[in-house]
Amino acid sequence: MQPRQALAALAVALVVFLAATAPARADPDADTAPAKFDCARGCTFTVAPVCGSDGEWYQNECLAFCSGDVHAAEAQVCNGTTYPFMSNRPGPAGAESAGGSDAVPPSVLTRFAAEGFKFVGRIRLSHEMGPRPEPADKQPAPKEDGDSHWRVKAVRCTAEGDVYIGSMKIPKNPLSLESYMPPWMTAPRARVNSTLLQMASSLGLIPPPVAPRAGAGANASGAADGGGKERAGRLGGLLGDFRSLFASPAALQRELNDTAAAAAAASAPLAAGSAARRRRRLAQARALSELVGGDDRTDCERGFPYTAIGQIQIVDNTGLYICTGTLIAADKVLTAGHCVWNIKRGAFYYNLNYAPGRYREDGNVVNPWGVVPWKSVTVFDSFKQNPSTWDVAVVTLARPLGSLTGYMGIAAGCGRNLQLQTAGYPQDKATGTCMASSCLQRTLDCESPVNPHTCDTIMGMSGSPLWDAKNRIRLIHVAGIEGRAENRATTLTQFLVNTVTQW
Repeated sequence: MQPRQALAALAVALVVFLAATAPARADPDADTAPAKFDCARGCTFTVAPVCGSDGEWYQNECLAFCSGDVHAAEAQVCNGTTYPFMSNRPGPAGAESAGGSDAVPPSVLTRFAAEGFKFVGRIRLSHEMGPRPEPADKQPAPKEDGDSHWRVKAVRCTAEGDVYIGSMKIPKNPLSLESYMPPWMTAPRARVNSTLLQMASSLGLIPPPVAPRAGAGANASGAADGGGKERAGRLGGLLGDFRSLFASPAALQRELNDTAAAAAAASAPLAAGSAARRRRRLAQARALSELVGGDDRTDCERGFPYTAIGQIQIVDNTGLYICTGTLIAADKVLTAGHCVWNIKRGAFYYNLNYAPGRYREDGNVVNPWGVVPWKSVTVFDSFKQNPSTWDVAVVTLARPLGSLTGYMGIAAGCGRNLQLQTAGYPQDKATGTCMASSCLQRTLDCESPVNPHTCDTIMGMSGSPLWDAKNRIRLIHVAGIEGRAENRATTLTQFLVNTVTQW
C-alpha cells in the first residue's frame, strides 16, 4: 500500500472510531427538560406564559412540562390570547389566591387528573361584567372517536382561580337525569322535622348537639347551655323556613325570621331610593323585547321544583343580579355559559355562589337554604373561544344542598305541542323576586343547538330552565331576540345531556 493511501485509510479509521465512541447527542426536548424541572418538587406560580406543544397556554414552562407533559412551542400553535394568569403572592396581585406560598401544591396539579383535566395555571377572576353573546343558529359538530364516544374539550375553574383543561370521552348511548323531590316534602310534620334535622346536620348546616360531660363545672355547664340555645335557635329558624315553604302559612316564617339561622341566611334588604328605582326602570326598558304577547308572569310557588331554582350571585355594573340557575344533582347547578365567563376579560366570574329557593317577602330577600359557596365551574372550551357556541355551564357547589331542596332532571328528545314552564329572577322586579311563566312549544327540534320559545323572560333570567311535565329541563334560556316575538334557548341535545352528566 502506498504511503498516501495508508494515511487516508488511517484517517478514515480514526473518524469511525471517534464516531463510535462519542456520546450520543442529546435531544434538547427530551433530556434538558428533566434537568431543568424537578416535577417531584413542583412548580411555582411565576407568571411567564408559554404556548405548549399541545396548543394550550400554560402559566410557565415548568407547569407545561410537569402538568401538561408537553414542551414549549411557537406561540402560533396556541389559539387566542393567554389567560389573565396571576402569581400567588399575598396582596392585590394575588388577593384571590388561597395562600401566600409561591409553590403549586401537588393537590392542585392533580385535583381533576382522574377526569382527564390538567392544570394550566391560576387566573385572576373577573369582578366586572362582560357583554352577553348572541347565540348562533349553528354550532360546531361534536368530535367523535371510533368507539362510540364523543370527544369533548372542556375548561374547569375553581373558586381559587385554578384553571384546568380536559379532554373527555362522552358515551353516545342516550342518557338522562330524572328529577328528585325529597320524600319528606309530603311526609307528616314530625317525620319531616326529624328527617330535615338529620340531613341538615350531616351537611354541616347546623351544629351537632352538645352532650354535657359528667362532673363538668358551672362554666362548662353554662357553655353547654349556651351552645344548646344557639343550636335550638338555628334549628328553629331552619324548621321555620322549611314549614313556611311546604307546610304552613308565610306568617310562620315571619315569626321565626329573627332566629340566628334565618338572620345569617337572609341577605341584606334591597337598597331603597331613587338609584334602585332607576336600575329597575333600566331593566324594564331592556326587557321589552323578551316579554311575548304581554306580561303573563306569576309569582313562583314555594314548593318543588321551585326550591331547585335559584339565583347566581354575579351582578352587572348597575348592581343587579343577571343570572338564574337550577340544581340538577345534589351539588350541580345548570346555567348559561355567559353567566360564568366574562367574554371581554377572558376569565371566569368571581362570585358564582348560589341561593336556591330564594324569594322576597315583606320587602326582604329570604334565602331559606342559605347562599351556598361554589367549588368549581365547567364550560366547553369552544365556548371560551367563541361565546356563540354551546352557551351552557355547570357550577359545582361546596355543599350537596340538593339533597334538601330536590333537583330537576334533564332530558333530550324532539317533541310537538309541549307545555313548558320557566322561572327565574328578572331584573325588572325587586331583588330576590322569583317569577314564573308557561308557554306552548309547538316544535322542539332536538337536533338544533338552539330553539326559539315564547315563555316570558327578562334580563336576569339567563340560565333559567324550561322544563316539561316530568320536571325535566329541555331548554336553557339564553337571550331575547330583538324585534321578534320570541326568545332563544340552548337545546339540551343528546350530546349536551350526556356531556353535562359527566361534568
